[in-house]
Amino acid sequence: MSDEPSPQSSRILYQTEDGRTRFQCRFENETAWLRQALMAELFEIGVNTVNYHLRAIFAEGALRPEATIRDYRIVRNRGARQITRQIEHYNLEAILAVGFLVRSRFS
Repeated sequence: MSDEPSPQSSRILYQTEDGRTRFQCRFENETAWLRQALMAELFEIGVNTVNYHLRAIFAEGALRPEATIRDYRIVRNRGARQITRQIEHYNLEAILAVGFLVRSRFS
């Protein structure tokens, strides 16, 4: 985690035609970035399953963590307090790799 100012990124809101699935992703440096919880929502699986597939992808060397993971600062309101945390986000390559494994017959 660095103390450098975050580069400018935009947020994209995605909603399915039936309106049932809706989430935001970051778009920066010509790629989309999602955290594990949003990948779980996108693929309709548990966060533990996303984590399992990401660990397998990195262990096999299919992707490198340093090339596909970026920390973003997230601010959340808890009552009257604002809590700031660094949360790992994964780029489109990692998102697609998880999606492939989730949707493949081998998962």
